[in-house]
Amino acid sequence: MESVPSIPVAQYLRMSTEHQQYSLQNQTAAITRYAREHGFVVTHTYTDAGKSGVVLNCRHGLCQLLKDVISGTAPYKAVLVYDVSRWGRFQDADEAAYHEFICRSAGVPVHYCAEPFSNDGTFASMIMKALKRMMAGEYSRELSVKVYEGSKRLAQLGLKQGGLAGYGYRRLLISPTGQPKTELLPGEHKNIQEDRVVLVPGPDYEVRWIKEIFRLFTEKHKQPTEIARELNLQGVKYRGIRRQEWYAEAVNRVLHNPKYMGWNVYGRSSQRLHMPRIKMPKPTWTVVPGAWPALVDQSTFEAAQAQFASQTVFKSNEQLIDELATLLRAKGTLSERLVMEAVDLPSQGAYRSRFGSMSQAFALAGYCKARLKALEARRRQRTVRDQLIAELVGASRRKISIVQPDGHWRPRLRLPNRSIVSVYVCPSFRNRDGACRWSLNPVLQERRYVSLIARLNMANDAVQDCFVLPDLREQTRWTISPDDVGLKRGKQLWALADLVTVVAHVRINSRNSFGSPATSRCSRRRLAIGLNYEHAIL
Repeated sequence: MESVPSIPVAQYLRMSTEHQQYSLQNQTAAITRYAREHGFVVTHTYTDAGKSGVVLNCRHGLCQLLKDVISGTAPYKAVLVYDVSRWGRFQDADEAAYHEFICRSAGVPVHYCAEPFSNDGTFASMIMKALKRMMAGEYSRELSVKVYEGSKRLAQLGLKQGGLAGYGYRRLLISPTGQPKTELLPGEHKNIQEDRVVLVPGPDYEVRWIKEIFRLFTEKHKQPTEIARELNLQGVKYRGIRRQEWYAEAVNRVLHNPKYMGWNVYGRSSQRLHMPRIKMPKPTWTVVPGAWPALVDQSTFEAAQAQFASQTVFKSNEQLIDELATLLRAKGTLSERLVMEAVDLPSQGAYRSRFGSMSQAFALAGYCKARLKALEARRRQRTVRDQLIAELVGASRRKISIVQPDGHWRPRLRLPNRSIVSVYVCPSFRNRDGACRWSLNPVLQERRYVSLIARLNMANDAVQDCFVLPDLREQTRWTISPDDVGLKRGKQLWALADLVTVVAHVRINSRNSFGSPATSRCSRRRLAIGLNYEHAIL
């Protein structure tokens, strides 16, 4: 008796932080049982572990599945999913239907293995599926309301609800009965759900400098730019995520934050269900005075707010725009950094609150075309970078993951051995002699990581070639030539799938060549790995 050949299929697994019934193992067991009963064999697996089903862009497994299906190269005939909610909890039910429609149009139908209906296109199954999609989205909306109310209640008890402690404070982990346990270091989180976090004053020198910032602003009437400059001259280190030196916006945030007078203010902005962040009206805020020890008294904090108000409230929109236009005539250009460094101008927040964005304010001041052109160029470069990262992750068969806490962080790559790789996209330009060059401005905090340097073509819309370097400790702003000797410290990446191997090779050669502390920079260059500089279009 001849055996019936099995049909190859793919399975899609997703798990957020929900019930045990949705664990990856339970989903796999149910899908395997369904496949066996229907003559399928699972040949490919796409996984999104710990990912919300509300949006698509953070679910790299589903994105890769759709990409493979659309390309027409998928070697399977169907996609098996545990149930409708695992496919997604999209807030618009039509979005879930659209992604399924894409698969079905490419000849790869979606099967929901644990649902009581068959996804066969009948009227009854379509009604049930539409209802299930709406129920999946509604579950997320209801859960969002419950989480917000729970966080609001904890905030009313004077407990810290996420986020950094900020300069001058530290996060203290306490037990459910309020007993202090340990101080959380940057990047650490509580591992027991019932534990809570409160703020406590940091080192004495940080507390003194917080008081000095308020004194310089309220008594000496110095602007945030001047205060930041003075702090840096005094050697005061800023405890920021990306930088260790003070800047005007950091000082501005300190002067505006009511936590420094001991108030816990929760709900000033909202970003529910991965929607764009919006500012909430002040009556909806949760304000708890005396939630933790104050670093400045309330009268000092209110004096700072009154001084801010006096700098902007009595200036009309026309005056603010005229000041920007004056700065444009003096500098020949406008940028957020120039606004921060200008002593006589208000903060960027004042312009954003009046005109919606800095770009809009610059446009009203007569700096529209150049500004929009620069913004568009940066957007194109970010698009190329994100596409390159997605291709690297896909080529590694999901062995590489993306590290990006939120949209404000530059995405980095985490390899299987937990090492981090920084990705830099270098735009091209021509110098005065017409020669091609590439510009790179590495991030200070990431120079110690292995770096992937991607040089763009002359149109700056695609990657021309890639190099892996052990680190960028000796580089600040770097103008790269076609055969730059600095690239010889690493190795060219000819195939995206070889990234893990090339990184390991570069790290080993870097230790062998540069391991001795006495090795000079010239010696490092002589011992660097030789490369072939023929162009390769990746």
